[in-house]
Formats: sequence, C-alpha cells, structure tokens
Amino acid sequence: MPSPHARRAQSGIEAARGPLASLGAAGSERTGFVGRRTELAAVSAELEHARLVTVTGPGGVGKSRLVREVARRAQDRLASRVVFVELEGVSDPSLVVEVVAEALGQRAASDVDAAVVRMLAGTETLLILDGCEHLVAGVHTLVEFLLRACPGLRMVTTSQQVLRLAGEHVIALGPLPVPGEQRLTPHALLAYGAAELFVVHARAACQDLVLDDSAAAAVARVCRHLDGLPLALELVAPMARVLSLEQLAAALEEGMLFSEDLTLGPARHRSMSAALAWSFALLSPGERRLLESLSVFTGGADVEALARVSSGASAPRREVVETLARLADKSLVAVTIGEGESVPRHDLLGVVRRHIQADLEQEGRLEGLARRHLAWCLDMVAGAEEGLISGPHQARWLDSLAREQGNI
Repeated sequence: MPSPHARRAQSGIEAARGPLASLGAAGSERTGFVGRRTELAAVSAELEHARLVTVTGPGGVGKSRLVREVARRAQDRLASRVVFVELEGVSDPSLVVEVVAEALGQRAASDVDAAVVRMLAGTETLLILDGCEHLVAGVHTLVEFLLRACPGLRMVTTSQQVLRLAGEHVIALGPLPVPGEQRLTPHALLAYGAAELFVVHARAACQDLVLDDSAAAAVARVCRHLDGLPLALELVAPMARVLSLEQLAAALEEGMLFSEDLTLGPARHRSMSAALAWSFALLSPGERRLLESLSVFTGGADVEALARVSSGASAPRREVVETLARLADKSLVAVTIGEGESVPRHDLLGVVRRHIQADLEQEGRLEGLARRHLAWCLDMVAGAEEGLISGPHQARWLDSLAREQGNI
C-alpha cells in the first residue's frame, strides 16, 4: 500500500512517466520555455559525461522549470527512460526511496531498495529528483547507493544546497539578467532574460499589451526591483491585466507586493512569500539571526561589520564565517569580491531583504537591528574621518567609504 507521502507525490510521478509536456508549471504551459538557454545547454552537456548533476539556486530562481525542460528534451532525444520525481510532499528522508520506487512502477515490495535496483539495473535511465533541500541526508544516501548499484543510471537533482557527493557536477542558477538604468528600445530590452520572461507572461495575461519606449522603461524598473527572479516576475506579470506597466512599476517601488496564486504546481511556487518561507524553514536559529542582521545592510557587508551588527558587540568571527558559509551553500547569501579587492562581501537579493525586513518589522524587531547598524556605521565614518585627516592610509579609507556608500 503506498505511503501517504508517496500518494501525495503520485500525481507528479504519473505525469513524469507519461507525456513529459504535462510536467510544466502553469506559466510554462501557457508560454513555453523562456530564457535559461545557456544553463539548459550546460545541463545537457554535463549529462553527456557526468552521472550526477545538481542544479542549485535560491527559491524562486527557476530550478524546477529548468529540469522539467531537461526532462522533455531528454525524452525526445534519448532512447533511454526519463523519470521525474517531485519531492516536496515528502517530509521523511527515509521515504525518498519509496517515492522513487512508485515512480518506477513498483507499488509494493518487502525490500524497496532492492526493488529499485532491480528496475534500474541494466537500463539506461535518467532519474530527476526535484526539490531535495529538505531531504538532503536521505537523498545523499539514496543517490550514492543507486549510482554505485546501477551503472546505466544518470541523475539530475535540484536543491538549494549541494549534496556533496563524489562526482557531483553543480550548476548554480542565479537571477536572470536585468536591464540597467540606461534607456532601451523595446527590441534591446528583450535581450535581457528577465525582461523577456516578464513580457511573455504579461502578454499571456493581457494580449493587447503594447511595448513602446515608455513601457520598456517600466518593464526595466520591474525587473530591477524583482532582482530578475523568475518566480517573482511570473507572479507579478498578470497584474498587467489591471494596471499599466508604469503603474505596476510604481506600485512595486512603493512597497506593494502582489502574490498572484498560480493555482497549479507545488505550494512553494505559488507566491514569493511561500518560496522564501520554504527556504527559511530549513534554517537553524543561528542562520536565521545572521540573515536578519544582513538584511539591514544595503550593498552588502564584510564579516567584521556583520559580526558587529549581529551581536551588538562583536560576535566570534569564526562563528560568523561558518554560518555565512552554510548560508552561501544554501543559495541564500551571495559572496562577491570586487575588482582589485581582497575582502569578500556578503549580500542578499533585494526580494529576500524586503521579505526579512517586513517580518522583522511586524515582530517589532527591525528597529533594534537598525540601531545596531547605525552604531556600526557611525563608528566606521568616525574612523574614516580621523584617517582622512591625519593617517597614512587616506586612499584605503576613501575606498572603504566608497564600498559602504549604500550603508552610509
């Protein structure tokens, strides 16, 4: 008898074993696959020689959409079997193998592991496990076992963090490219993946949408505000039915959030709040605290600044570094090193920052963090003032002030 978890996942599994075109999310079925051509080619190229490819990235970046398209194209191109398994409905890591067994057509077995191996041994199968981040331990064990026992098996997984398996090839998805502040013609605008995706979904909702120069500028503002996150763009685009593109851009910039429910697909894909809540639920208390502290910085922070604001004094540097590393592994914190710089900075997507700040404000905790950020900023500027007047490191202080302009 199928487990409750397996029954919940069954509809997605049956679709995967039938015509793979039925796997698309609501938006992709209406509009086709948009963007990610480079990443799609990269996954396909990796599968030519790698047996395990993991697609990582933050919630809402389009991992599931990408691997669904990989499944479709692999089904058309390969003689081998393609099996797609959605894992959102599985809460117990030990049940992952049961869900995979059902995807392969094995409804009941006394030894599920052996049954799965029997069904895969001697076959050329591409097995795709979508949404592994809450089941990493169980998926890690199963993937390692299956790849060792089934030489003809290749696998693609999606997860907000890597599985850390030998031979794992990782493809990290970031936000789609967004247009800058320069004025663009409508044709030039659509060269940016974020704008292309938004316009396709806006036109699906409003067929008579006109993309003139003024509308192109508004689309660019929307894309920048939403950081090029595909899910956010898809959720906001249907508002083109009731607002002009200029009104929509202004509403977003004024803090209005739209959470159009796609009605189909995993619950975590139905709003940005749901996607972010899914990600945050997987964090430890220490990881959540550090994310909250990072949210009050504009333009990012280095480890020392974050340690000061996180604790109000100076948190242990090692603890901050280790926590940042885990958050980066979970695709929630971006780490960058500027040209000519040696110290990395850590930052959040604007969508993530605004979500965290809204929660902090609702809980009455934002002001305390903001005051600690202000205290750090005042101390930093005071040190810079003294260094610029009398110190030998004026150039260094000028560079530091330039880096912290957003925070100042």
